[in-house]
Amino acid sequence: MTLTAVGLAGFLVASDPSESVVAGRTHLQVGLTAACAAVALAVIVGARRVRAGHYRAFLLGAGAGILFGLVAVTLKVAVHDLATAGVGGCSRPGPSGACWRSAWAG
Repeated sequence: MTLTAVGLAGFLVASDPSESVVAGRTHLQVGLTAACAAVALAVIVGARRVRAGHYRAFLLGAGAGILFGLVAVTLKVAVHDLATAGVGGCSRPGPSGACWRSAWAG
């Protein structure tokens, strides 16, 4: 886990992040989140039907990768909402607000 955290920190420094212009993205974000979750669910459920171990591992890894990317993007948007709108921005509807509510719930 430490190696992953160091790698992500290095990626953030190397990518030189800057402020982005985000406007009217709630519906798009909800739609894309649902689509990614549906694809990941289909891949993971499909993996249960595969008998060959190496194909099953590939499908489970693909599903986990999709979900990892989904969590990373949702967390980025949630942090952006916190930085721009304060704590009140964390209660917005959609995946960003859901990310914060689940983090606070523990």
